[in-house]
Formats: sequence, structure tokens, C-alpha cells
Amino acid sequence: MALGPVVGCTVVFACAGWATFAPVGAFRFAKSLAIVFVMSLPLWFFLASMQFTPRRIKSVEHPAMYPSEFMVIAGPPVLAAAMLTAVRARKESAALIRQDSAG
Repeated sequence: MALGPVVGCTVVFACAGWATFAPVGAFRFAKSLAIVFVMSLPLWFFLASMQFTPRRIKSVEHPAMYPSEFMVIAGPPVLAAAMLTAVRARKESAALIRQDSAG
């Protein structure tokens, strides 16, 4: 059973939820999901080209998922969501500061 796609989808959706609801403001989940996914794609391809995970050989018994595989799958969406959350939080705090200084 391939566990990688299940873990990958779960992490991407969880990170999109985090980026949607963590910062103050009204943000759309679908837009956050698209941004997190698009930002994760190049990072996944880059990390896959580095070959951090062991190759799976049919004659060898492998675990369901190596820790390095989990980090390659989960790292890019977490990084993308953290960057998106930071950008959104900064914009909201700047708007609040402008609002306080004007009033």
C-alpha cells in the first residue's frame, strides 16, 4: 500500500487550513489550497531530484514510510503555509496599525 499520496494530501489540506484560519482576516480555503499546492510543487521536484530517500527494491522489506520520505513530503507544504501565514499576518497587522493611527 502506498502511504505517500495519502500523507501528502493530508499535509497539503492541513497546511491550507492552517494558512486560511490562523491569521486574522477573512481568507478563502480554496485559494489557500491552491497557493500552498503551487508553492509546494517546485520544492517537491527539487527535493526529489536530491534523492534523500532510499530507493525501494522489490526483494527488500521496507517500512511503510521512511522518516526522510515523510520530511520530503511534509516539508514543502508546511514551509509554504508558514510563508503564506506570515505574509497574511503582516498585511493584517499593517492594516490595523494604519487604522489605529488614522483614528
